[in-house]
Amino acid sequence: MELIDQKITSRKLNFKANGTDYFIVKLVNGILMGLTLGIYYPWAKAKMLMFLYENTELDNVKFRFTGTGKEMFVGFIKAVGIFLVFYIALIVALISKNQSAVITLTGVFYAVVIILIPISIHGSLRYRLSRSFWGNIQFSYLGDRSTLIKEFLLGMLLTALTLGFYGSWFVMKLRTYITNNMRFGNASFTFKGQGKDYFLLNLKGLILTLLTLGIYYFWYYKDLIKYLADNTKIEQEGREISFNSEIEGIDFLVLSLTNLLIIVFTLGIGLAWVEVRTIKFLFERMEIQGEFNPLALVSIDDDFKDATGDDIADMLDINLI
Repeated sequence: MELIDQKITSRKLNFKANGTDYFIVKLVNGILMGLTLGIYYPWAKAKMLMFLYENTELDNVKFRFTGTGKEMFVGFIKAVGIFLVFYIALIVALISKNQSAVITLTGVFYAVVIILIPISIHGSLRYRLSRSFWGNIQFSYLGDRSTLIKEFLLGMLLTALTLGFYGSWFVMKLRTYITNNMRFGNASFTFKGQGKDYFLLNLKGLILTLLTLGIYYFWYYKDLIKYLADNTKIEQEGREISFNSEIEGIDFLVLSLTNLLIIVFTLGIGLAWVEVRTIKFLFERMEIQGEFNPLALVSIDDDFKDATGDDIADMLDINLI
């Protein structure tokens, strides 16, 4: 890692990709997935992540994703196997016209899916972060799977019992647990968001979005990003490094409208350019503030190769970002 002035107190991520290169990656991936009837998907995901990481820099040092298609393929097979067992059992029950078996299996299936959510989140974080580097400094996730499952199930239960009212506290507690167990080398991430603040923020956003027939949504989204960024910190040797979002609602509105026009007038072909524009928009307006000392970072070796959780998260459409 090249020498970096630790006295700099404001830094920004730099996303150097262009839409054309990203489109080619997605096009080649799409063709190969089609030719292999979807079997190429794990390798496609690995190549896409590698492209996004290697085009992201902080202080002229690139990020790297070292996960492989082979690792993801093994996880993919395991994930498919888990769901396939239930689908086959359900189909057999339907063919046999055993209503009690169908009802039982359906209930068990949904119960398993609910339990698989925190399991997949844990597994995905362990795998994805263990394969993420900034220069030679590795990220990691040190959370306990059993604890996360308990936190998730309790949060789900309280949210259901309160008819959704507890949802904001549930989300904040889950994000706090996950973030507080993330590491950047030997530096720690922390999250300080509170359920009450998040609830009021969402309530305000929902009411004003409805009153303005959707127009306020862009300011609401800006407030959400800013709240999550402002409450996420990195602690290094007793110093606190903060994130600051400078997104304005009007800028997000303009970005969204132009992105929509690009997609419509290119019949969807411009999606790659839209995704690149959006990432650059977010990075350009996000500052990392504080006396960050990269020379004091010590990488922690976390060689976690099981991508099953990451693949289950994909199948359940869980977006960890």
